[in-house]
Formats: sequence, structure tokens, C-alpha cells
Amino acid sequence: MKNIKEDSLETLTNAMMFGGSEAIEMSEKKGQSKMVSNTYLPRVFNGVAWDKPKDTREWYESLGIKVRDCEDDLFYECELPSSILLEAREDTSYWSNLKRDGSVIGTIFYKAASYDRSAFINNEIKEEK
Repeated sequence: MKNIKEDSLETLTNAMMFGGSEAIEMSEKKGQSKMVSNTYLPRVFNGVAWDKPKDTREWYESLGIKVRDCEDDLFYECELPSSILLEAREDTSYWSNLKRDGSVIGTIFYKAASYDRSAFINNEIKEEK
């Protein structure tokens, strides 16, 4: 997924054409779109301590998601079952939703800026006690 050199050059070109902040916003939106359309899911959970699950790969597979490694330190390349959808949020380019049967089961943060990339997922499934 990542191509830092290409993304940095595109951001620089856009900064010269549109200004710095608009160029960064454009790169963030493009990163979100690329993540969603290519079905990439973060390798790490947010730093919240849960009883389980702690391993994103294990959790994804428990949901029926097929997980493959790719040449990106932030993401797995995934194949989603028909009941699961990865959806970009309209209100922000930093957050996307992982939905199962219409309900949000995960919220994904992805900062795509080439100078400060980071990604994680929050588990939004409420465990029964």
C-alpha cells in the first residue's frame, strides 16, 4: 500500500499548486480512499487494554476476514466476507468504519501523511458479561 516517495512527491506538487494545508488534506483523503478501496486493515489495535482480543489478525480471522501480509508496516491486505464492509467516513479523512450487517464493529484511524503515517483499529463490539 505504501509508496512514500510517490506520495511525498504528489503532496509537494499539490502544495505548490494549492497550498500546504490543502495538499495535506488531499493526501489524507487519498490515503483513506486507497485503504478502503483496497481493503487494508490495521495491524494494531489502539493502545486500550482489553481482555481479548489483543491480536488484530486473530480477531479479523474470527470475523471471517481472510488476512494476507503485504509490504506495509501498518496494514494487512484483507478479503472481507459479504456481511462485512469497510467504509470511509464522510466527516473526516482520518476515520473509517468496519461494519458487519450494518453495525459498526471497528473504527479505524489512519493518518496517511507521508511524514507521519500511523494506523490502528478500535474494537467496537460490546462483550457480553
